[in-house]
Amino acid sequence: MIVITGQIFTGPDTLPALYARLKALCEPSRAEDGCIFYHMAMEDAERGVIMAMEGWRDQAALDAHLALPATARATVSANHAMGRMGDPDEIAAGIVYLSTPAASFMTGSELVIDGGMTAK
Repeated sequence: MIVITGQIFTGPDTLPALYARLKALCEPSRAEDGCIFYHMAMEDAERGVIMAMEGWRDQAALDAHLALPATARATVSANHAMGRMGDPDEIAAGIVYLSTPAASFMTGSELVIDGGMTAK
């Protein structure tokens, strides 16, 4: 059996949305082949801390779980500065801006659209 425990740290302002997304993964994860237990709990709302605990039959079951798109999205969100992934429209807005006359005076600079990841 493989047991994973840990804490997920995020800002108090992003905590409610991230916690809701992670809690939504619990029931589907528990239904996966090889899942023994899967829990998320609010550890410290003021500090933005979520406790995660999961148990898997073996490495193959854990690997299958980690390969699922919903798990990958949640993992990226948990590690993201804003506590979520960007929407395609948010990225597209920057691209559209650069292709308009409004950006005609921009030269030699980067338009970083990463939700604060480089500042983290």
